[in-house]
Amino acid sequence: MSESLRVAFVVCVVAMISACSTLGGNSERGTQDLNAMLQQAEHAYSDGNLQHAQTLLETALKDDESNANAWYRLGTIYYRSEDYDRAADSFARAIKIDPRNAKAQFNLATIRLQQAEAHFQYFIATTDPNADITELNVLLGAIERYVESQK
Repeated sequence: MSESLRVAFVVCVVAMISACSTLGGNSERGTQDLNAMLQQAEHAYSDGNLQHAQTLLETALKDDESNANAWYRLGTIYYRSEDYDRAADSFARAIKIDPRNAKAQFNLATIRLQQAEAHFQYFIATTDPNADITELNVLLGAIERYVESQK
């Protein structure tokens, strides 16, 4: 191998090693930036600035979709904004990442109960007026009491 070819080879290797170490540094910095963004979102949520918290969380989740806590918090924001379908989706994503997330499990169950109540009400409105819906009315009463107790 000629001397100029050897020098070119060494320069390429040094450049590749340098690039790899830079990428690692950016990854660590990216993680720090992401954690800072999530902390800002929590502060915004605590201060009642739900829109800002939502924006921060949605941005953070574009970079890292595997953060169960971010999905959970986004679900609570959607829930408080009465966007129940998106809240349910967010809680479900948090559960998929962390099945032991009891709060996400509870909140998803609550939303599903509210959705079931709406479907049962529709069923009652469209069913045969002579149908026996006694058991359904008992179930709806229980759901309504539960939902009211959560407000």
